[in-house]
Formats: sequence, structure tokens, C-alpha cells
Amino acid sequence: MKMKRVKVVGIVTAKALLSAILVLLVLRKVDVAEVVSRVRSVGWFFPGAAFMCFVVVLFLAARRWQVLSGGLLSYAQALRYSWIGVFYGAILPGLVSGDVAKGASLALKNKSARVGELPLSIAMDRIIGLYSLLGFFVLSCAILALGAGPLNPDLKQLGLYGFIAGAAALLLGACGAGLIGKLLAGHETTRQPSNRIKAFLRQAFDALQLYRRQPRLLLKAAGYSVIIHCMGVLSFYLVIRALRVDCRVTEVVVFYSMVSVLISLPVTISGLGLRDWFSLTFFQSLWGDGQAGVAYAWLSLALGLAVAIVGGIIQIADFFTSRSIPRVR
Repeated sequence: MKMKRVKVVGIVTAKALLSAILVLLVLRKVDVAEVVSRVRSVGWFFPGAAFMCFVVVLFLAARRWQVLSGGLLSYAQALRYSWIGVFYGAILPGLVSGDVAKGASLALKNKSARVGELPLSIAMDRIIGLYSLLGFFVLSCAILALGAGPLNPDLKQLGLYGFIAGAAALLLGACGAGLIGKLLAGHETTRQPSNRIKAFLRQAFDALQLYRRQPRLLLKAAGYSVIIHCMGVLSFYLVIRALRVDCRVTEVVVFYSMVSVLISLPVTISGLGLRDWFSLTFFQSLWGDGQAGVAYAWLSLALGLAVAIVGGIIQIADFFTSRSIPRVR
């Protein structure tokens, strides 16, 4: 147990150190006073509209989770714990920290939420969201590789490598889905040697039957994911336009997907530093305004924290509510 704790502390420390190094590198490349001036010069309309896009994304993500739960959650419950997950995702390191936190908060209210369909629905929600984002990433890399717009050779090469890696990941994901399909077709899970493992796999197997019986749930969730990413692109576009950067929608799609994939990598604390460095590089390469890229990163972080603060308030209120969540069915 002690070794595990030391390992966790070491990983978090390494991520924090990398974030700090990247932030320092970015600050050395820009005029901080100019970046602050750019941020202060932004009006309220575009950031306010971008904030509303973030909120809409959260409402859609909650609906996606409710769909994947197969009716075990009401929409209000899914929205509440999705917002709580955003709060923890903003303050805790790790790609799935928000998902784990919202599942734990839900489990505190109802023991039946600790096993079965609800934990699986959280996992499926994350998988479908990431897989659809990967699809956007591959599309964006193709745009870069084909040289849409005044791109420099480095960005074109990045697009080519990203397209190859992303397409390979999509293929691996499809193969993994095929293996799961075979499992759902009747592979026996009780052959595992450990009784605990057998019990866990049996619960997972039983939970997966929901998607075998109702595959339309996965299709609906994928549809919500597409809408979510479109709203994400719109929010990015609004923040970029607030900084008076002359950009095209296709360019914003490229930027959105690449930033989203990068900050999903579990190498920094919530993407801190990594978002700043990539925004600086991308804005300078594509639009010739690296300082606007850093200003964008700071504005985006502030908007994300504003949304997360609402989740924190909901979490505090949740502590004082009843510890029983009725099942919908």
C-alpha cells in the first residue's frame, strides 16, 4: 500500500513538473504584458457565448450518459453528477479523474450504483467520447496533411504523422469492439481462475448485455458525441474570434481536435502548460500570432474553471442532500 502511494505521488509530481516546465518555456517566448493586455481587451460577448457552449456541451454529455445507463438515471441525476465530475476533473490529475469522482459521488448515495450497469455506463461514456474525438482528430490531420490553408511544412508533416497514428488507433478500437462483440455473443467468463475476477467479469458481462439487446443506445450516444464536438468547435471559434484572430472554421476544427487529444494525454496536470505550448505553436505557425495563442489558452482555462466552480457548488449541495437515489426503473 505504501509503495502504491509513493508511486502515485511520484506520477503526480512528474506531471506537475512537466506542466511547470512547459509554462516557463511559454512565458519565455512571449511578452507577458502583451498577453495580459490581449486578455483584458476581450469583451464579454464572445467569452460569454463560449461559456454557454461549454454549458450546452455538459447538458449534452449528461444526456449521453443517461442514454448509456439504460434508464437507470434520470436526466437531472446524470446532469448533477456530470457537473460534479467536471469539478473534480479540473482539480485532480488524470484522464479519468472526473469520471471516477462522479462515479464515487454517485456510489456514496446508493450502494447499488457501485456494481453493474452504472459503472459500465460511465466507462462506455468515456470510450465513446474519446473514440469520436479520435475520429475528429484523424479528419483534422488529413486537412493538415493535404495542406488546406497557408500551412508551413512542419504542420503538414505533423498532420501526416497524426493521421497515420490516429487511423491506426481507430482501427485498433474497431478490433477491440469486435472482440467485445464476440464476448457478448456468448463467450464464457467463468473460466477465470480467481473467484473475485469471475464475479467481476460476470457482473460486467451481464451489464454489457444491455447494449447487445439495445444497440441503438450506442448509436444515440455516438450521435450526441458528434453534436458535442461540434459545440466544442463553436466554443473554440468564439474564443479565438474574441482575440481578433482571422480564422476559418476548418482551421478551428483542426485546432480543436488536436488540443483536445493533447490535453487528454495523462502527462500534465489537466493539460496545464501543454495547452499553452501547443496554442502558442499553432497560432504562430498558422496565423502568425503566437501571443494570441497564449491569450487563448488563458481564456480557455478561465472559462473551464468557471464551469468547474459551478460543479463544486453542486458537490457541496450534494453533501447535504438525502443519501438515497431512487432508480428510474
